[in-house]
Amino acid sequence: MIIGAPPNPIVDFNALQIWPSWLINQNPARLIPEAKYTMIHNAVVAQCGTVVGKHDNLVDEPDKCAFDPKSLLCKGADAADCLTAPQVDFLAQEYAGPSNPSTGKVIFPGPAKGAELTMFADAEPMGVALDLFRYPAFDDANWDFKSMDWDKVLKAAEDKLGPILHVDADLTRSLVAAARCCSISAGTTPTIRSSWLTTSVR
Repeated sequence: MIIGAPPNPIVDFNALQIWPSWLINQNPARLIPEAKYTMIHNAVVAQCGTVVGKHDNLVDEPDKCAFDPKSLLCKGADAADCLTAPQVDFLAQEYAGPSNPSTGKVIFPGPAKGAELTMFADAEPMGVALDLFRYPAFDDANWDFKSMDWDKVLKAAEDKLGPILHVDADLTRSLVAAARCCSISAGTTPTIRSSWLTTSVR
């Protein structure tokens, strides 16, 4: 059985795609210029890539990478080779992904270390993610993600769309029948970590 980059639960996955833009709208100083992501990626690969990874400009085992955004904090004024304090905070929250403010539970984990070249975000979230909340979830073209409640709003969307769109994570019977399971989700896929499949599928 082959499982290809499954964005499940889809409501939580689309919430992750809104997360960076929501953070920027809370504090515009968090926005990291697109050019800086190359600098960040190079720093991550330098710290976490093996000899082969550094040659290929990638992180071989992203879940073992202990890169800390604070290591890039500017010691003086903002510059192309460092991050301001709000940008450091933003990058850390990008990696972490959104969590429920009431329970602390991770809603959907952020990108893996090594995915920085695809992580640029601005004040406008991905349209397909926004549309899931505006139309199927709330039937409101004017729904504003900027005031999103990461507890109540997300639960309302999950309660309405979960029974229709979410796939049961219990693959026990399928795995028994298939004998083998293979995930083809890349370790540094921008919005789907391969480890998320390992920990969320039973």
